This record gives sequence, C-alpha cells and structure tokens, in this order.
Amino acid sequence: MKKRIAIILDVKKYDWNGGINYFNNLINFFDKKKYQLFIITGKKTKIDKKQFNQNFKFFELRICDPLSINWLIRKIIHKLFNKDFLLINFCKKKKINYLTHSVSLGDQKEIKVVNWIPDLQPFMLKKNFLKKKILKHYRQFYDYYKFSYKLIFSSKTETKKFFKIFKVNNKSKIYIFNNLPSIIEKRNIVTLDNIADKFKIKKNYFFIPNQFWRHKNHICLLKAIKILKRKNIDFVFSGNLSDYRNMDYLNFLKKFIDKNDIKKNIKILGNIAYNDVVNLIIHSKGLINPSNYEGWSTSVEEAKLYDVPIILSDIDTHKEQIKKSKLFFKKNNHIDLKNKILKCMNIRKKKLNYLKISKYYNIKSKIMKYKINEIYN
Repeated sequence: MKKRIAIILDVKKYDWNGGINYFNNLINFFDKKKYQLFIITGKKTKIDKKQFNQNFKFFELRICDPLSINWLIRKIIHKLFNKDFLLINFCKKKKINYLTHSVSLGDQKEIKVVNWIPDLQPFMLKKNFLKKKILKHYRQFYDYYKFSYKLIFSSKTETKKFFKIFKVNNKSKIYIFNNLPSIIEKRNIVTLDNIADKFKIKKNYFFIPNQFWRHKNHICLLKAIKILKRKNIDFVFSGNLSDYRNMDYLNFLKKFIDKNDIKKNIKILGNIAYNDVVNLIIHSKGLINPSNYEGWSTSVEEAKLYDVPIILSDIDTHKEQIKKSKLFFKKNNHIDLKNKILKCMNIRKKKLNYLKISKYYNIKSKIMKYKINEIYN
C-alpha cells in the first residue's frame, strides 16, 4: 500500500513561486509506486492549481481558511490542548501517514510530521520583522523541533544557525535536503533570437529571477546599473512584484530607476512561466543574485544545472552552493558588483550540452531519491 503524504497550505493566498517550484521539484523524487502526495488548502484559498505538478491531489477544508469560524475553532482547540485535533482527525480519516513541509500538529503521535524550515530570516534580518512576528516564529520553529518526527533544512549554513539560536541538543532528527530544480525537456529550449524577441530585450543581458523582496537587495544591483548605463547591456528581472512585509518596496525601486535614468537598461517581467525562466537563464550572459540572505537559492541551482555564469553576493549560503568562484562580490558593495558584471561580460560561455545536463541531473536525482527514502522510511 502506498504511503500517503500531505502538505498543508492554510493561507489566504499562495503565490510564492519559489515554494511552488520547490514542491514541484520535490514530488519528482518520490517513487509513484510507493508514495502518493496531497496538498491540503482552504476552500477559499487563492491558489493556481495548474501551476502544481499534476500528480498532486488537492483537498479543500474549511478548517484551513484563515480567520474563518472553523479555522478559529481549530486554532483555539490546538492552543488549549497543545494538539491540532481537527487536522489530525482529517488526516486519520484520509489515511495520511506523513504531514510534510507544513504546520506543527502539536504533542501527538498519530501522524508523523516532517517539518521544513527554509530559512531563519526573522532572527537574522530583525529589522524586516515586527518583534511580535519574531517571537511568533521562535515559538513556531521551536514547536517544529520539539514535535517533529524529523526536521528538514535546506542548507548546512541554516542548520548551524538553528543549533546556535535554539540551543539544540538532539540533532538526530535533523536532515539537510537541498532540493534539485527540474530539468526542462530539450524541445522546450528555444533560441536566443526567440527569447530576445519574445521579451523585447537585447541579446546581451543579465538575468535576475528573484522575488521583489527587500532582502533580495535589488537596490545594490540598481546602483551598479547606474554606473553601467552607457554599456549595451540589459538587466532582466522576473518574480513576484510585491513584498507583504514591505508594500512600498517596488515603488522605492521604481523611483530610484526613474531618478537615475536607467529605465532603458531594465526590463521587469513579473511572474512568467517556468520554461521562460529557464530559457532566460540559459541565454543570459550570467545570472545575478545580490541577495543579503538566502536559505538556499533555487535560481543558483538552476544556473549550475545549465552551466551558466553566476554572480553572487558573498553570503555563507551562496558560498555553500558554489564552492569556488571568481564572481563573488562583497555584500552590499555595488562597485564590486559592477566590476564582476564587467568581468562576466568577457567570459566565453560554453555551448549548451543537453546530454551533459541530463547526466548531471540523473546523478543528482539518485541522491535526492535516496534522501527521500531515508526521511520517509
């Protein structure tokens, strides 16, 4: 009998591209003969199911609609008894064996919970969070550690920080699983002419596929672009255009762009199809990630997969992902970033070798599948 694994997305709206890609990549490493995966959302949750892998089955529950009567009752019961009785009962009814990458069910043994902490932003970037939000995350992450069957991190860097912040003694339940991006089919790889024409961009361009979130540090790159604006280079941005924690952030960036007359050098695409993201990576002069903080960067892994030059801030996670590179720049140093962009312009890109990419992906996939079986044994 197949093991049944569920992911809870009990939010009003789920549009985190990185999360969608993460789950779509994750499901590829589960043997379909052994496992069946489900996503549980609220009946009113705004979520585009078409963006998810078709092998996911969806359940819609009123107890997963934030601030609804059913949700409030569920949360009150959970708080009173330190146990999410309503969600546990549903999982038992549907014969769910594991709850993964989701909420804590509290002090219970009926359902095995494999929690995931993608990063520790609230403790490392405190200026971006209200004090009550930091405290809330502390309680949440401590519950994950205390009540999880197993606890997943995406990098060694974040694991070490967690040990330090939470004074962890029992490390046996903690696993590192840095997900692998999916490889697109060869027939879906288009030419540079095609991608340049589709998005009306120059053929010399750098690609930045980061969400427009403050910690992604777009402003550092914009300052570098200001110096480079007379060069014949485009800088193409994709990703979610809003940051719920800093609603005015995009306007702040746009004002900088207008004030410094760099609009002609920049193309902001917003959310685009995954195949387009990959094609933009493949044909770029290089991928840039100026981020001040990452738990694990999927876009870096995508650029590695397709053997594309990568310009990165010298944060610890980036150094974990790329062991050696001459294209690291000092965090927040736009002059150093400008120099690395010019250096990257002179790098002769290798011709795309799909067979080599496939072999690399297959080797990494075997490792991921082994880890999946180890975690959900």
